[in-house]
Amino acid sequence: MSISIIHSLDDTEALLEWSEIETLLALFYDSNAGRPSYPLLALFRNSLLGVRMNPHLQGGV
Repeated sequence: MSISIIHSLDDTEALLEWSEIETLLALFYDSNAGRPSYPLLALFRNSLLGVRMNPHLQGGV
């Protein structure tokens, strides 16, 4: 992983208000149904990381 990618992830981290995003995600997910899941915010952040690290998607982000 290059240093520039790490710095761009730090910049993204500083720009987003994670508590507000978590509140929005909770509107679409019923955590009382089914088996316990991973925390929503962790799943969302991993999805963002996957988009950021995929060279085929970087041009469209």
